[in-house]
Amino acid sequence: MMRLLLLTLLLSVTACTTSPPHKPGDICAIFKEKDDWYDEAKDASKRWNSPIPVMMSIMYQESRFVAKAKPPRKFWLGFIPAGRMSDAYGYAQAKDATWKWYKDKSGNWGADRDDFDDAIDFIGWDNNVSSR
Repeated sequence: MMRLLLLTLLLSVTACTTSPPHKPGDICAIFKEKDDWYDEAKDASKRWNSPIPVMMSIMYQESRFVAKAKPPRKFWLGFIPAGRMSDAYGYAQAKDATWKWYKDKSGNWGADRDDFDDAIDFIGWDNNVSSR
């Protein structure tokens, strides 16, 4: 019984993880592998008037398409963990304050930084705000 419970828990935790694309430098391969990502990128592109290749290249640069990406840790004396260099997180590496601003201004209150759809929308919004 305990093994079944442990196996069920393990499977439910791993089912929630999203792996990065196998060829992160090839946008066509990404959209073939992650078939819903293109529609989500297209929606963000239309909403914020930001080109899909630009948004995808920003995401690639920021996180290499790793959903739960975080900045590297700082270390004291080379080995004592001293926290992270910033509070950036997720596909877009958005900081807490910037993410809060995005959610407030875009109306996307339920947005998560480790959700591709929300992260690509954030990048489109950020590009739009920056260009204005």
